[in-house]
Amino acid sequence: MDEFKNFFFFIKENHRRILWITLGLLFVVDIITTTIGLQKGGYEQTPFMIPFVENPMLHLFIKIIAFIIILGVVEGAFILINKISFDEKFSWNKLCYFIAYALIIFGLLDFI
Repeated sequence: MDEFKNFFFFIKENHRRILWITLGLLFVVDIITTTIGLQKGGYEQTPFMIPFVENPMLHLFIKIIAFIIILGVVEGAFILINKISFDEKFSWNKLCYFIAYALIIFGLLDFI
């Protein structure tokens, strides 16, 4: 039972790091599957990425830049929202900030 409790404590303390690692791994898997798909005769459907996917190293570089931008926006939002003092336990202002940043993040992910 202690191991189970420790596991959930670890997840609770490190959930953001785990999510960032997962997103990074998904970016790598995207590069690999896109490269394999292109070699098998497929094509890229994201208009922005078409010039970059033919070269896997350039594709990796673009994905790293995108990851850094997303990381900066999300962590910046997290810091900003935590710095803002809200009077109530539940605040509509805080909810609006979370929704605005979620829309920005979804827009960035859709762009890539």
